[in-house]
Amino acid sequence: MSLANNEVKLLVIALDEQGYSASEIASQTGLGKSTITDFLRKESWQQWWNEYEGDESQIQSERHLPKVLLLDIETSP
Repeated sequence: MSLANNEVKLLVIALDEQGYSASEIASQTGLGKSTITDFLRKESWQQWWNEYEGDESQIQSERHLPKVLLLDIETSP
């Protein structure tokens, strides 16, 4: 995989938003850890980030949906 592919970029962003570490994302995508961290810090692919963050498409709106956390707490009497 390569960050030249937009689908890979979106996958990296999605995995990051799901709470995966840079190491876990790197192992799943085959990219280097520093490549992942540079991309997520927006230190690389600045033009792509500008277009992505300025885009009001469905992908952009999905990034800002609320996240729901369900806790199943069991207690004993």
